[in-house]
Amino acid sequence: VGGRAGDALVQSTVALAALATVKVATVMAILDVPANPAPLIAFLVTFSVYTHNNLTDLEEDSINDPDGVRFVERWNGHLELAAATAYALALGIAVLGGPLALLLTLVPGVVGVLYSRDLLRFGSTRRLKEVLVLNTTVVALAWAVVVVLLPLAYVGMPIGAGASVLFGVFVLRTFIAGELLNVRDVSGDSAAGVSTLPLAVGTGRTRLLLYGLDAVTLGLLVAATVEGVLPDAVALAFVPAVLLSIAVSSRAGRTDDMSRLGLLRDAEYPLMLGCCLLLGL
Repeated sequence: VGGRAGDALVQSTVALAALATVKVATVMAILDVPANPAPLIAFLVTFSVYTHNNLTDLEEDSINDPDGVRFVERWNGHLELAAATAYALALGIAVLGGPLALLLTLVPGVVGVLYSRDLLRFGSTRRLKEVLVLNTTVVALAWAVVVVLLPLAYVGMPIGAGASVLFGVFVLRTFIAGELLNVRDVSGDSAAGVSTLPLAVGTGRTRLLLYGLDAVTLGLLVAATVEGVLPDAVALAFVPAVLLSIAVSSRAGRTDDMSRLGLLRDAEYPLMLGCCLLLGL
């Protein structure tokens, strides 16, 4: 059952994990962080968290991706073992970087559990994913912790102004990516009671918000380079990636092939890293 769907599900999770390493590598290149295992930790944590998410999102995904759900149900035990093993390896590597690196590595896992499990007790709210805007924001913050702060913590570098700017940038990038995917998942999210911007304000207004966040990203980077907080080439290196993001957002809700659109959106990270390396960062 679901051979092709299962392959696609596993490949997409591995691809997300690989993209996490690209993001960390980009940050390390910009901030001149010495080589350390942070990209590997990011890969393992991302693989684990998104595999766990596939295991807990069966209700929504039964509408959005029924073939994928059948695959998850069949291989549930194997996927749980893979997720647990990956996170255990990540923690084992992180502890070598000290207590702070270990603590930062735990953040996405804790947020992932709160996001998908019925652990909250705020009125009728049971999961973080049911809280409009806060759900995507907290997830974006958690991933920015691993992408920006972990590589610094692992080698004992301070969190300076440049790192703070990049933290904000990657929070914005992840928020945009999350809400773009929510456009694709409108039917399943609505049935499962998940609160998202496309459901709350409509696809058109969501597109406008994403355009605005892309503009804020560029504005933040330009301001940081003008003030000397980041190298002059950083803003230029990010321009092609942000333009790609804007182009992808413009198609949200206007095409039936949202999965391919999501893949195109993810291409901004390799493009970002490539431009950074090309410009000598």
